This record gives sequence, C-alpha cells and structure tokens, in this order.
Amino acid sequence: MPGLNGERFRVSPAHIDAFQAEGAVVLRQLLEPREVELLASGIDENLAHPSSRAKVASERDDPGWFIEDFCCWRENRHYRQLIFGSALGEVGAALMRSAAVRLYHDHMLTKEPGTRQRTPWHQDQPYYNISGQQNCSFWIPVDPVGRESTPCMPPAGWARTIAAASSRCVSGAPMEHALFPVLWPGGGRGQEP
Repeated sequence: MPGLNGERFRVSPAHIDAFQAEGAVVLRQLLEPREVELLASGIDENLAHPSSRAKVASERDDPGWFIEDFCCWRENRHYRQLIFGSALGEVGAALMRSAAVRLYHDHMLTKEPGTRQRTPWHQDQPYYNISGQQNCSFWIPVDPVGRESTPCMPPAGWARTIAAASSRCVSGAPMEHALFPVLWPGGGRGQEP
C-alpha cells in the first residue's frame, strides 16, 4: 500500500528472515515524515481527550507524566488514517508471511522527561487475549530521546528463547511518545476479536 503521499516502503527478504528468526526487526523510515506528523497530531488529540481506558502510571508528585491509552482508533481520525492509510498492514503481513492482517488494538504511551517511573524490559503476551506466533506489534516513536530512556530494547533472540513471547516488537528509534498498532493475520480490517 502506498504511503500517505504515494511512496511505498519495501520489505526485503532480509527483514522478513530477521523478524522470523529474532522476533524483532528495525525498519528505519517505514513511515514518511508526514505520517509521523499525522501520528503526533493523533497523540496530541489523545492526550487532550484520553479515553475511559487510559491509565496513568506516574505518581502525583512525579515531575513527568506517564500515561497510556488503548483502542482509540475509532474516535481518533489521525490514528485511523495512519493505521489504515500507511504501509503498516502490508508490512505486518509480509513480516508474518500472511496474506492479510487484522488490527487487534492501538496502544499509545507517553512518558514525559523527568518521569521517575522506570519502564523495565518486558513482553506483552500476558496482556493479550490472543495466542500464536503469527502476530506483531509496531513500536512507532514520534520523539527522539537518548538510549538511556528507550523503553523497548529486547535482547537479541528474545522471541526464540522465551516460549511465551508471541508478541513481536517492530521498532524504529528511541521514543518519548509512541503508538503500538498490534496486528495479527486475518480477514477484515479494523475488526476486533
């Protein structure tokens, strides 16, 4: 699928092989700058109007805000346009070696500078009510930050060595605000299980 301005990201056989072998792959410039700006606008809208599903992880006296929100694509036109108008679905299908994908959910995380709450390395499978090895998460940062505050740095080969790790992280660069659209193989677009 072409990007929002007509360009198209090409998934190479090396990307697919790395994702299948390691459970994670870095896809630099998967989204065009205009698409990242669209996502940043969506995150701004989400922060201004969090859903009832939003959770704040920071304490009241914390100098930084740490918030997450889920499943907002129906209300957030920016998220919808990015998720369904970018190459994310096509790239997810290619990485999973699937003919089609379905959106499971979106997950926005914002962790402001100065937040004391640490984000330890973890895997998300216990939080999903799906199983199997054929699903992926796109970690899409919109703000660059230093390596010391990067929340999603899985150890090499983590998907091979942790049997329960069926959620796979496709990452870009360090982030401050991010959206995680989670995809799995299937028919209709935008359908929830």
